[in-house]
Amino acid sequence: MSTMQSVHSSIQVVSSSIGELNSSVQTAFHRTDTAVQGMHTRVQEMGNSIQGIETSVQQTRFLKELLHKGFTCEYGRQIIIPICNDERRKHRKQLGQNIFYFHQQLNLQLLFNNDKEIWISDVKMMDDGRLVFCLPFERRILICKTDGSQRDSIYVHRRSCNVTAVNNSVVAVTVPSFTEGDLIDRIEMFDINTKHKLKSISVTGMVSYYGITILNNKFVVGGVGKLLIVDHETGETIQTIETGCRLNNLYASGDKIFFTDVFSGNLNKTLNWYNYIDKTLYTKTLSSSSTSITSLQDGSLYVFCQNGSIYHISNDLKHKKKVKIDNIEVLKGYSFGSYNTEQNKMVVLNGNNLSIFHKK
Repeated sequence: MSTMQSVHSSIQVVSSSIGELNSSVQTAFHRTDTAVQGMHTRVQEMGNSIQGIETSVQQTRFLKELLHKGFTCEYGRQIIIPICNDERRKHRKQLGQNIFYFHQQLNLQLLFNNDKEIWISDVKMMDDGRLVFCLPFERRILICKTDGSQRDSIYVHRRSCNVTAVNNSVVAVTVPSFTEGDLIDRIEMFDINTKHKLKSISVTGMVSYYGITILNNKFVVGGVGKLLIVDHETGETIQTIETGCRLNNLYASGDKIFFTDVFSGNLNKTLNWYNYIDKTLYTKTLSSSSTSITSLQDGSLYVFCQNGSIYHISNDLKHKKKVKIDNIEVLKGYSFGSYNTEQNKMVVLNGNNLSIFHKK
């Protein structure tokens, strides 16, 4: 064999060895990579398990917090044992509970520095806590804080009957017709900060002392046997709802308009409402005719009656119970009540005395 042939044979042997080595290395790398991928998969699975544990812990803590705080006890009970959820039992437990405590009382005659008895036809609390009163015989609305400070007045051309808040600086009041030749009652809007009258809306068919409320950013006022829905921007009456009732004490909450039927055959002892969804009128019998209606944060109602009783009515309007405020079942006399959800306060007007209650 020649020298060149020997060298060529040696190169082939070395090349074959390198190829086998490369194959071995690739096989080793592949096995290592497979092992690493397997480890990575197991790590991911462990991570998912840990996340699942953390989620379970968070849910457990959240549920404990719900049950501990109490406001969601019924909520938590629905999560744990929904089959035991009893709406009637829930309402019986909550209705009529003493959820307010007496904070203070204002003698409005002394507060307003009047030497003669005054008549206040309506009062509302604004979201910032200010009080707005209608004084019809003095032809003005009065604004002050709950301690009686920072009193201010806005004079109205005619007697203001009822008031509702449009926003935190604007109120709307109902007033009777201006002159004998003008028989159309009006809604007048005022800025209580600047004391400027913003708008006067003539509403054909409206009776000013039937009340005013707001539903879906529209005014709701009463006429003889009907509800009138008024667009406060255009001043147009956009809807008329026939009720067959002489309306009083209008109040809107959710998709319902509540009122008292003055023409009721059972001495007004009914709470009436119109459901905007099914377009149907409903009634509920009370022990006495209502003087005012207000709603709480959960959608349930407080209904004040002429005999001094206060009814707490469930948000589904199926259950009712007399309320005890500071262990007093009834408030003496003819009272008007209004609750403000922002302030968590309720004002109760009885004659010239205004009682302010805070929610517990």
